[in-house]
Amino acid sequence: MKKLKWIVLGLSVLLLVGGVGGGLALKSWLGTVLTRESLIRQLETQWNCRADATSLTVSLWSSPARVEITNLNLAPRDAEADAETPLAARKPLTSALAGADHVVLEVDLADLVHRRLHVKRLTLTSVRARNEISEDGGNLLAKLFSKPLSLAPASAAPKVVAAAPVSGEKATSVPTEPGAATPPAGNAPFTPPEPQQPLPKKHRPVFQASALGMSVVIDEARLEQASYHENNRIAHSRTDVSDLNLAISQVDVDPGDLERHNQCKIDLSAHLQTSGRTRIGADTQNVKTSDFTFETHSNIHPIDATTGELSPSGTLDLLLKKGSVFGGFTTIGELAGNDKGLANAKKNFGIDVSNIKAGGDLQEDMRTAVKINGPRIEFTQDARLLFPEYAGIVRAGSWLNGGEDLHEMQLQLVPSDALSKSLQDGVKEKFGDGGMKIALGIFNDGQGRLAFDLISSGRLSKAKVELGGQAGALQNLFKGFLK
Repeated sequence: MKKLKWIVLGLSVLLLVGGVGGGLALKSWLGTVLTRESLIRQLETQWNCRADATSLTVSLWSSPARVEITNLNLAPRDAEADAETPLAARKPLTSALAGADHVVLEVDLADLVHRRLHVKRLTLTSVRARNEISEDGGNLLAKLFSKPLSLAPASAAPKVVAAAPVSGEKATSVPTEPGAATPPAGNAPFTPPEPQQPLPKKHRPVFQASALGMSVVIDEARLEQASYHENNRIAHSRTDVSDLNLAISQVDVDPGDLERHNQCKIDLSAHLQTSGRTRIGADTQNVKTSDFTFETHSNIHPIDATTGELSPSGTLDLLLKKGSVFGGFTTIGELAGNDKGLANAKKNFGIDVSNIKAGGDLQEDMRTAVKINGPRIEFTQDARLLFPEYAGIVRAGSWLNGGEDLHEMQLQLVPSDALSKSLQDGVKEKFGDGGMKIALGIFNDGQGRLAFDLISSGRLSKAKVELGGQAGALQNLFKGFLK
């Protein structure tokens, strides 16, 4: 996209200053620059891939200008890409990691003269990608979209140093990585260099709006019927995304005036399935962890107006369709692990929820709204997920921050009528009717129905779950007396 921006900018300037003669020169230049061959060469220069496309059509004289690509495919880099073999002499691609059946880009060239990139339409149809993460951490797509090794800077090439000869043998050359220590001569001990530490997240480069170099307006950008499949051999999991449709519209970003020009609208829908190996009781099994359809609609400010950094903020409405599956293969007790909150509820109040299935099929649509501020997401209204045995509610005000691996979620579990009766019968059996009334006074939803408040907090990757509401307050009070 960046390359195309400067091409069309150059075209518009030539048209403006060259008149008819410039137009004729431009037409000749266009035939040599914007071609199928130049597109493939540009992609293979930018990424570590072998690229192919059936056709590239450019219509500069139309308004807006139009670029159309058919059957674009990206595969792992091979010798033909390294050698820049002419397309006519290449073997056909047999397998691609990413691609699209149809790409259409329409740009208003006149606006480029005023340093304004105005995309009228960008549509990518039947986009597909597949990825595999190997046991040693290798990532096929990450490698595909990295800089080609054959085009890496000379400073990154391995150095060759002479290794000290062993008695009776010739000296040999040993390649070393950039920055590696040179092996010592003779029998001197060799101390390996300290491994380089990865750059901390907070010091990693962040996209700045000023890098755009001009204001950007996008009337409509779409991904239609996209799919993504990933096999993660480290996590022993599989992710399949299908029927993904993304629409980005009303984009208006001006790096010089972010207070007034810093917005976009995003609509997204997809079907997602995940599966993996997990421990259930004493066994490790392959299970389907989720299978759901969702829709989101959001209004976003993509840039932080104060810092100029890419840091989306705004509001998002979320819909999870009825029939979506979340979990259902394990129990609440197994999820709580060694946390004593559920055990204390059974011991102190006679209420045992540890054997209730965690999740299952949604019995109705779930709708909620959240506020986004960079990596932080906060629920602005309750989210109610109705499962077969209970309703799980995420209360408004709950938040999570993926960037800092932190969260605080106010949760409530409301048993179904059948489950509620079973739990109440257990309390009556242990404490009688009086005990049941006390339990209902502590565990209720404010309307006389049995309900359990929970708080999940701390690290997202290792959440701490404990009792909330009146039960949590009483439990903390008892702890105070016992100290």
